Amino acid sequence: MIQRLRFALGTTGIGFVTFNPATANDTLCLTSTTSTSVGGSATAFSAFTNLTTSNFTSMPYTTASHTANLVLSRVVAYGIRIGNVQNLMNRGGIVFAFEHPDHVDVMSQTLDSVGAMQYTARDRVSSEPGWDSDVLYSGPTTPADLEFQAAAMPLNNSAGARVAVLAVSGTAGDVYEAEVCVHVEYIGTNAAGRTPSHSDVENSGKVLEVVKTTAGTKPLQKADQPGVLDRIRDAITEAAPVIMQGGAMIKSILSADFSSFLENGIRLASNSLVQDKLNGSHTPGLMGVGRPRQILYKGA
Repeated sequence: MIQRLRFALGTTGIGFVTFNPATANDTLCLTSTTSTSVGGSATAFSAFTNLTTSNFTSMPYTTASHTANLVLSRVVAYGIRIGNVQNLMNRGGIVFAFEHPDHVDVMSQTLDSVGAMQYTARDRVSSEPGWDSDVLYSGPTTPADLEFQAAAMPLNNSAGARVAVLAVSGTAGDVYEAEVCVHVEYIGTNAAGRTPSHSDVENSGKVLEVVKTTAGTKPLQKADQPGVLDRIRDAITEAAPVIMQGGAMIKSILSADFSSFLENGIRLASNSLVQDKLNGSHTPGLMGVGRPRQILYKGA
């Protein structure tokens, strides 16, 4: 989901937009200054006057849907960027971009305190068209950030909390455009379905592969389906011409009962000539040979 807005630097030449990624369309999550906002570099962002708040109207679900557990949500990623929209000759100023590393509310911070933060990025407003600075989601900081939640602001659900800020010190009245993008996942009764993130797909696939491999790879037992025997019998028969001393043994194996087949077949499979032959022929279904008391089989 993408949303755009404009904000202006206040009467002292300081302005900002703060953000907390919301997953409900009626939750106020953006706070920004106007040209009549009053506050200095040592004024807490929450104490600036004439602020504007807005919500992410393009989100498909409401706060009530979350509260009733009809949908659960989590934030996968977000980004916010700003650019000066004044004419090129009048552009100027410095942008301070900051996301709190623990997703703590930044509204109690000031321009001075944010400017002194270790993780704050500082950019000079460009005289060229385009975006001047941005803040990107740094990732989950607690296990709860990875869970689907009934909270409309999963990273920090405190009323009025904002976790990121783009503050500007420049010319009073200068206008900036902000663009916000949020990737959210939903599950629940009212949700159309889950859209797994890339990492979920990748890691779930790895787990599934291990489970399938473990489930399909086992020692042969008497109860195994006849198709298993057919595959191994065919493989041993194919290998027979290269066996210098195993001809008579193969004949007895193929005509013996299942118990003798297993006992002698396993012993025969440890023969290096048979192993070379099987490895070279890539016989379907035979995963590995050569272990003293075990032939591994991977189903089709």
